[in-house]
This record gives sequence, structure tokens and C-alpha cells, in this order.
Amino acid sequence: MYRKKGRGWTKHIDFMLLDVLCMQIAFIVSYIWRFGPGNPYIDKDYRILAVAFLLIDFFVEIVSDAFKNVLKRGYLDEFIVTCKHGENVKIYDHNHRTDATKGPFRKQGYVIGRVEIGSNVWIGSDVLILPNIRIGDNVIIAAGAIVTKDIPDNVTYIQKRNSVEVPNGK
Repeated sequence: MYRKKGRGWTKHIDFMLLDVLCMQIAFIVSYIWRFGPGNPYIDKDYRILAVAFLLIDFFVEIVSDAFKNVLKRGYLDEFIVTCKHGENVKIYDHNHRTDATKGPFRKQGYVIGRVEIGSNVWIGSDVLILPNIRIGDNVIIAAGAIVTKDIPDNVTYIQKRNSVEVPNGK
């Protein structure tokens, strides 16, 4: 007789493992694309980054219950559940060290910071959030913004830039 699988996040462990596998493959491919053939797990910084990706992925899957009713959802429902912000959003909690003058920057390590994002925050497309930033509650960040300082609660953050044309060769 048919027996239902368990309830909760363990019900879809196969989807979770497939998601983790795809993320690790993307991690390896991006490393090879950037640095050429090699193993990203040899470099200590990249090994730590891979473990961080793994833990963040599991945490997000479990807390957000992303796979709830995954087999019953259509394409549009799946898109609505998984897309919570605009595309191409980058959130950095680290930056390359620049205090050493010898050797390539990628081998000098990183300076780690913290990014805190409040509740009910909408992040538009192509937003870049740099380390050591706190974004308050009920915030809208307009598309294309580069967040370099804290944003208080209940504001819309729009970054205006002046376009400058400089003649070539000057």
C-alpha cells in the first residue's frame, strides 16, 4: 500500500541535493572560466566560499520552504515563489585586500564585512550592495543603485549619477 513520505523539509531532500549539486557545478565552472583550468577547493578562500554557499543554500531552502508543493506548481507559480527581487542583484560581504603591494590581488585574501537586510525590502534589478551595510525595514532600492552606506527604515533609495563624456586619448 502507498505510504506518504514525511512532512517538512526532508520530504524534498532529492530536490535540495540536486540544487546543491547544480550550485557547486556552477561554482567550479565560474572558477575555471575566470582563472583557467584548476581546482577551486585548493585555494583556502574559495574552499571557505564553497562551504558558505552550501550552508546558505540549505538554510534558505529550509527556512523559506522553497520546495513546498513543488510538484503541483506550474511555471508561473514557480517563478513567483522563487523570484523575490530583481535580477542581477549582487550582495558582497567581502572585498579584496589592497594593503599589500606585492603579488596579484586575488592571492592577498579578503576583508570580510557584514550586510544586514531588514524585512519587507524590495531590491531592484542590477543593484550592488557592498560590505558593512545595514538596510532598514520597508525599504525600496531602485534599479541600478550601488549601496555604499546604511539605509534607514521606510525610505526609497534612488541613486542618481551624472553621465560624463571624456574624449578618447585624454
